Amino acid sequence: MIIIVILLIILVGGFIFQKIQNKKSIKDGIKDFLTLFAYVLGWRPTVNHNLILTFEEAELWLETLGSLVHEPDLLGCLVDELNGVLVINIDFLSFTSIVAEKSKLNKQRAIARSLSTFYRIQRRVRIDWKKVYFQALTNDFFEVWIPLNQKGCSLIQELKAKKIKR
Repeated sequence: MIIIVILLIILVGGFIFQKIQNKKSIKDGIKDFLTLFAYVLGWRPTVNHNLILTFEEAELWLETLGSLVHEPDLLGCLVDELNGVLVINIDFLSFTSIVAEKSKLNKQRAIARSLSTFYRIQRRVRIDWKKVYFQALTNDFFEVWIPLNQKGCSLIQELKAKKIKR
């Protein structure tokens, strides 16, 4: 009887998560429900700690980013352990004249390559600049997401797939 109740709770929780997060299947909803449940109970997914930047290190990267954008200002650098990503929020005045003429995709590539080079020099860690995700890239603000584990990679692939479909 207890097993049936537990399975029913998991099924209902999965259904709710499917509807709230607009997932394709109830299986994805159940997976997210169980991940959150495990997180609440104290289980934390493993994270590649070599990829986590401190606020000071992110500011150091902004100095190198200064060649691409005018007056970059770090708004935040936080780790989202539940989703497995490092989120860096940057505010700036404008792109420099060299980058301003490029397309949005080329701007993203230039910024992602700058970040990849920074990781290689500072941390001696290689990150694939193609896995870096831009949540928002406007004329004065952008958010860079760096995957810290496999869940982060999956989330970024899913977000990129949704962006392509639009």
